[in-house]
Amino acid sequence: MKNQPFFESKILAKRICEFKAKNSLTYQQLGDALGVDKSYLNRVVKMVSHMSMPVLIRLAKYMGIPLYVLLMPSEEMIRTEFVETLKLQMSEKNISTDELGETSGISPIRLIEILQGDSIITYKEYELLAEALQIEAPSYQADNLELLETLIFNLPMQDNKKDSVIQYIKENLE
Repeated sequence: MKNQPFFESKILAKRICEFKAKNSLTYQQLGDALGVDKSYLNRVVKMVSHMSMPVLIRLAKYMGIPLYVLLMPSEEMIRTEFVETLKLQMSEKNISTDELGETSGISPIRLIEILQGDSIITYKEYELLAEALQIEAPSYQADNLELLETLIFNLPMQDNKKDSVIQYIKENLE
């Protein structure tokens, strides 16, 4: 597979672990169902190896979900990673909740809810907090486009046609 980004590998690892736990499966059982060795799955989960496109397709079918869902970050994953970044930045920059509230325009009570990870963060809150701390806000469109490019790259068609499809999508998203 084309240099699978770290975040994509992390998502896949999390999805595999969740599926195994939910269905009480061992690596051996899942490997048997997919036609791969259990050690291969273990290396994928530990993000030491990348999963090939044929195995990704079999995994998605086995899980009963579309392939893109297998690799797409959930809202919870995005929120958790963003909250951890917020906490780290606040600590490194020695910024209190009150100070961040003043800078971002978000009330300190709401910030506490966000930092506890107990609540959904609106897109506007992502933007305000990212701007206040000078960090990058989650970019759903960019992440989804990168995922789509990875999927298209692995289709059995000529490279120039793949490039044309990707270019068409990019032009029509803007």
